[in-house]
Amino acid sequence: MSNSSLSKEIFEFLDTYAKTAADYDPEFDDPEDRFNGPDSSMFYAAATLIDLGRVPCNVWSEWNSGCYKTNLDSNGFEIHQNLLNRVYALREEK
Repeated sequence: MSNSSLSKEIFEFLDTYAKTAADYDPEFDDPEDRFNGPDSSMFYAAATLIDLGRVPCNVWSEWNSGCYKTNLDSNGFEIHQNLLNRVYALREEK
């Protein structure tokens, strides 16, 4: 699976599960400002770097951080963990 596929999957995951900041206005704010906390923001930054062909050096995201819409969604948790592990694997390859 290509790295561009990984970044696309992370962006899709964030579109589905990440909470949006209450004061986010897509007309005026940058896309990375839309998230309500550091976990989803860092995941977005990692996906952006991967999309540019770079490997993120530090990624932190926890499913139960409060940045994601529900921590009771086992499918969302599994997707989160899979994506995070694949990002970590990229770092290992580096």
